[in-house]
Amino acid sequence: MADVTTAYASPATASGTGWSASDAGTLVNALATSNDVWAQHAATVSDFLFAGNLSLAIPAGRKVKQVDVAIEGGTGSLDIPGDVRTAGFFLTLDGSTPYGSEVLWDCTPGTTDLSGTISFTGLKLTPAQVNAATFGILVKRGTTTTGTEVPRRFDRLQIRAVHTEANVGGGQNNSRPPKEWHLMDHASAAKRGYTVLFFEDSEGNPTNNRAEEAMPSVTASNDIFANAPKGTRVIMLTLRTAGITMRFDGGAATASANGQDFSADPGQPYVFYATQADAKKMNAIAQSGTPTGWISYLGLAG
Repeated sequence: MADVTTAYASPATASGTGWSASDAGTLVNALATSNDVWAQHAATVSDFLFAGNLSLAIPAGRKVKQVDVAIEGGTGSLDIPGDVRTAGFFLTLDGSTPYGSEVLWDCTPGTTDLSGTISFTGLKLTPAQVNAATFGILVKRGTTTTGTEVPRRFDRLQIRAVHTEANVGGGQNNSRPPKEWHLMDHASAAKRGYTVLFFEDSEGNPTNNRAEEAMPSVTASNDIFANAPKGTRVIMLTLRTAGITMRFDGGAATASANGQDFSADPGQPYVFYATQADAKKMNAIAQSGTPTGWISYLGLAG
C-alpha cells in the first residue's frame, strides 16, 4: 500500500524551562505559524523546548516510518558566525525524554533568519505512540566554539508524519481474523468449528468459568496469555487503549524494539493460532500508555 503523508500539524502544547514567547504571546502561538512571535531562550545554556500534542490522527493498523519538521528560526540581531554548531532535534514519546537519534539542523553563517526542514527516517512508530499528546519534538540550540548559542529563537515548528501499512503478522501463528470473526461471540466461533474453552482449577480440571478475561498489565514484559487452558488452539485479543510489542519465543519484549508491534484497534481483534505451550511463550509490553483489552481462548468444538 502506498505511503500516506499527513499535512503539517501545529503543536497544541509547547513548554520548556527558560523558554518564553516574544510580543506577549504564548509558546504555542509562537510555534504554530510564521507570525513574528518567537519562542526564545536567553540563557547561556539552552534547555529543551518541547513541541507536541499534534493531532496527526494516524489510523489504526498503520506504521509511521518518517517524521518531518518544518522550521523557521533566527538569532535576533546576531549573525550566525562561521564556527556554528547546528541545533539538535529529537523525537520524544513522553514529552521530556529524547527518543532515538538526534537530527541536526544546519544553520547558515552570516544570516539572522533562516528556515528549513529536517526528517527522522527509518522509524517504526505505532499510531498510539504518534497520536499521543506527549509525542512531539525536543529542541536544543547548538553552540559555537566561542560559546554563542544559535539559533536564539524559533518562529515556526510544525510536524508531519509519513505512514504506511503495518506488518501485523508475527509468523504463521497470528493474523488478522476473517471478516465473519470481526465481532467475537460463541456462535460465530462455532461456525468455524471452535468453542470458547473453560478456565481450569489448580489441579487442571475445567471450571464453570468461560476462558475469557481482561488483558493483564503489560507495563513490564509479561506473559500476556499465562492463563491459556489446555486445549487452546486460537486466542483472540482486542487491544483498546494502546499498542503493545510482543515476542513469541519466550524472550522479554522491549517496547517498539524487540518483538512484533500491534496497534490498538478496538473494532478489530487479533487472532493467534497457538496451543497452550505456544501461548505461555508469548510476552508483551506496552508501547506507551496503559494498554487494556480482552482475551478469549478457544479450542476445537466437540
